[in-house]
Amino acid sequence: IVLEKLTKLMPLARPMKNYFISSGFGRRTDPLTRGLAVHHGLDFVGPNREKIISPSEGRVVLAGQFSGYGNAIVIDHGYGITTRYGHLSK
Repeated sequence: IVLEKLTKLMPLARPMKNYFISSGFGRRTDPLTRGLAVHHGLDFVGPNREKIISPSEGRVVLAGQFSGYGNAIVIDHGYGITTRYGHLSK
């Protein structure tokens, strides 16, 4: 039962209709510090005003300003899994 719940909560669906991945997991040059850092996520880039679609069941825990991300949405999917979308137009 727990595994069934977990598979429903894993954010595996597309977060936008149109996008590309500009940065993946792993070591990269940090865009703020310019030093090497580990990136723990995927960066999606979509057209201006592209709508964000929750990739799985979850609860919006933030919709507004988020430090370093400007307008942002943070979704808690449970079991310690969250998705964060920043640099949004509204």
